This record gives sequence, C-alpha cells and structure tokens, in this order.
Amino acid sequence: PSNYDILEGTVPWTVSAAPCSTTTIDHVEFRIDGTVDYVDYSAPYEFGDFGSGWMTTMETSGAHTLVAVAVDDNGCESSDTLNVYVDNSGLGVSCAGIEDGDRAEISGTYGEILRFPLTNFSRVDTYHLESMKLEWENNVVYPYYMLIDGTVVWSYSTWPEYASGDTVAFWNVYDIAPDTQATVEIWFWDYPGSAPPDIDLTTLNLKITCFGSPLAECGPYDVPTAGNCDLATIDITSVNSANPYDVITDAAVGQVYYTDRTYTLTYLPSELDGATIVRNPNNDKNLGNSHALVVSYPTPAQVWIAYDPRGTPPDWISNTYTNTGLSVGVTDAGTNTLTLWHKNIDAGPQTFSGNKAQGYSGAVGTNYVIFVTCQ
Repeated sequence: PSNYDILEGTVPWTVSAAPCSTTTIDHVEFRIDGTVDYVDYSAPYEFGDFGSGWMTTMETSGAHTLVAVAVDDNGCESSDTLNVYVDNSGLGVSCAGIEDGDRAEISGTYGEILRFPLTNFSRVDTYHLESMKLEWENNVVYPYYMLIDGTVVWSYSTWPEYASGDTVAFWNVYDIAPDTQATVEIWFWDYPGSAPPDIDLTTLNLKITCFGSPLAECGPYDVPTAGNCDLATIDITSVNSANPYDVITDAAVGQVYYTDRTYTLTYLPSELDGATIVRNPNNDKNLGNSHALVVSYPTPAQVWIAYDPRGTPPDWISNTYTNTGLSVGVTDAGTNTLTLWHKNIDAGPQTFSGNKAQGYSGAVGTNYVIFVTCQ
C-alpha cells in the first residue's frame, strides 16, 4: 500500500528490494507494529502465503506502522516504513458460518439429506473452505457424503469414517465468494444398518465449525432444522387484562384475527404461510406502558407484528422490530391493511407491551396482531 492509505479487508503488501552489500537478497521481513508477522524468502516479495495479502480484519481499527526489512546474504539490512490506517467498519468478519434465522431442510427418500445455507460473512474476502468439524447428538447416524453447491467435496472410504466431533477434510478447497451463500448437503445413514433405515435428522442438533482462510477457524455454529420449530405449543403465560386472549394455528384468509371482533383476514403474504396467530382483543387497543402480554415460545421463531398504518408504532416495536414493507389485508372499516414489523426471537418468554405505549403517534385506531412463523 501507499503511505497514509486507509485500508479495509485483505490487501496486497508487496516489496521491491535491492541487496545492500551483496548481489542477493536472502529474505524480506514484514513487520506490523514492531512484530515480524511474515517472512518471504523468494521474489516477488509478498505478504502472506502465495501472496494472499494482509488480512486487516484481524487487526484493530486505527493507525498501524508497516515496516519491510530486506536482508541480504551478509546480513546487511535495508528497510522502508509505511504509516497506514485500518477501517473495517461494516465489512463483516472474514468467516463462513450460519446466518441468524437460517435453517436446514431435510429431504431424501428416508429423510437422510440435510441441506443448509453457508454464508460468507465478509463483504470483501473470499473464504477458502478446507474442512468442517461436525458435532451431532443422534448416535445412530453418520455422514457418508458431502456436497457444496452440487460439487462432491467428500465421501466415505470406510464406514463409518467420521464420528461426532471429527473434522471432515475436503478433497479440494472450496471457495465462497464475498457476501454470498453456498448450499451444503450432508447425507447421513444409520449404523449398523436397519431396514428401513433408522434416520431422524430432526434430533440431530448439528453444530459445524469451518476451517480455512482468511480466518483459520469459524464457529461452532448451530444448524437448526425446520423440524425443530414448534408453533403448536406456543402459550400465553400471562396478561394483565380481563379481556380474552388466545392462540390459533394455520393463519388463512377468512380467519377472524381479534377475539372480540368479526374482522377477517383478506390477504396474507407468503412469509406468513402456516403462521400461528396470537389474538388480542381490539378493546385493548388503547393500552399503554402498563400492559404486559407474556407469550412463551418452545423453540426459536420469527415474530411478525401487524400494526395500524395510520400511526407510528410505540418504541418497543419500532426500536426492536424491522418494518418489512409487507402488509396483511383486513376487513376493518377504518383500514384495509396492517403493516408487518418483524424480528427473530430465541425460545422462551417474550413480553409485548401496549398498542399505545411510549413512542406511538398518529391516528392509531385498531390493536396490533401477532403472527409467528418458523425461522
């Protein structure tokens, strides 16, 4: 780089040098803030194996001093110094793993294939995936085949070859481009075999750890499956209102969405297919900060709050949920749509405050509605 450059991501660091007392350079040392971080013994002199570059995401943001020292056969040294600034705000870690909210799908004749997206979190660095550690809890199944984006990266040579906690070494390095996802497939089979095979990947509870570069170890990451999602046992733990609250499953057009009105749903976006509805009474639409509805979720889930578009939602919604721009259609005479706000939640209790709690504004005339889907 040049003196006083502002750097981000992985950057090339190259050196041209001439010996100071002989005709031959023995090696070049690359020093970062006084520490020798890399030594290259052959021209062209570059930082990193095969000129892979300096991974600035491993450094603190701010000023750094780079020194290159060329040493000839007699030990005579010549050097040059650069002052640079690292700013990696917003780049993301140079790692591959499981994005929050992503889930694995189960397929195959016997439910033996687990398929999930693997995300390169970096905006600038390609992740070079060399191997993957697999940990799982089901003690009768073992992996025998792995693919990434349809390319076979490993298959068994002995059976079973790997147990839980082992690292599967790939035949070839698989590159995942910056800010993209690759699709991983792992095929499992029972051992010793039975007919039909004893395979239930919903109880696998798989964890993965990725090994490669730029960051040598990424993880472990949980790989939840759609089979882990339980919407049927969502429960209202408590509510400080005398009006009725309940939970209904399988949201559909034509359903009544309040406990004390006959208004029905006229449109649902595909994101709410199969959703569970936590139904509020519309008579509680004017409640504020003191209101507390506590709902217990047995598994991680996505929560969608449908709010009156004639106003701005209170802080407990606008500060922690994201306005999706999506809407549900309703038969309320005051508004024919409700705007959807969204967030992912962990298993356990979640508290919902009042429709007109602190921060709300505008002509809010109807209560919010809670939809729940799998992550």
